[in-house]
Amino acid sequence: MTNPTPPHDPASLEAMNAAALRMPLLASVAFRLASQSREGVEATLEVTESASFGTGHLNGVELYGLLDTTAWFAIAPHLGPEEAAVTHDAHFSILGTAKRGETVTITAHVEKRGRTTAFLRAEARVAGRTFALATVTKTVIPLAQRLRHAGG
Repeated sequence: MTNPTPPHDPASLEAMNAAALRMPLLASVAFRLASQSREGVEATLEVTESASFGTGHLNGVELYGLLDTTAWFAIAPHLGPEEAAVTHDAHFSILGTAKRGETVTITAHVEKRGRTTAFLRAEARVAGRTFALATVTKTVIPLAQRLRHAGG
């Protein structure tokens, strides 16, 4: 797979990751990047009370966001410094649950990165078993377009 634009240098990728990891959802589940490369990403998280809404297991809404976010960490090494990737289509299959207190591992990788579109897969596992799958399609856009509403 060829990258149409030069990738971020390691320092700028690390800065991008640091900013993304400050998202409240990720902080609420102690989301941690275990590894990240052009081949894919692996992250871990804890199923917390705030992510289970009293049900005793990881809530689907949070799970969808975590799968999509992990897919973003997978595409990030494939983006050039003036590019961003936004989700325009995602499909989720929930095969089971992750209980409060369990550690979840989410992996994601890029299936194909074209000039304007990227296709990704993500998988969530707990105790060695897959409990959720996602296919995510992201549109690659200019970073300036992504940040146009960011404010001053």
